[in-house]
Amino acid sequence: MKQQVCQKITFSRDVFGIAHPLIGHFQTEHTIVLLLNTKGGLVKTVQIASGLPNVCRFRLKDVMFDASKFGVVATILCHNHPSPYGSEPSEDDIKTTAIIREVWRRQKVLMLDHVIIARDSYFSFFDNKMLPKGFSFYRKSER
Repeated sequence: MKQQVCQKITFSRDVFGIAHPLIGHFQTEHTIVLLLNTKGGLVKTVQIASGLPNVCRFRLKDVMFDASKFGVVATILCHNHPSPYGSEPSEDDIKTTAIIREVWRRQKVLMLDHVIIARDSYFSFFDNKMLPKGFSFYRKSER
């Protein structure tokens, strides 16, 4: 049986390369989650919600999943900021990150990063030391 090769995610710029084509062009906010295995391989990308130009609301149950079903040990939350909002996180982005991180921690899944995708740039909570180090395979991007 041939084993599926997963795209490896090592840096936030890898996340940008995956997420930008999926959500970077929208004029409304969209939220996705990248599900990763123990080696940083991308197992699955899941769309959580879509919203308005400046907000994307979802319920906590929308971010809960059976991690064992996918062999997932880590996640990366991504959402876009449509122009002209830029990639800097809002207070709501910061609060939401803390809440979702706790939900996933209770499920024994580590949140590695929250990456905000803008039209031509991104903001990484991990790179900006707003999330702690998780697995050794995920490192700070050099820009």
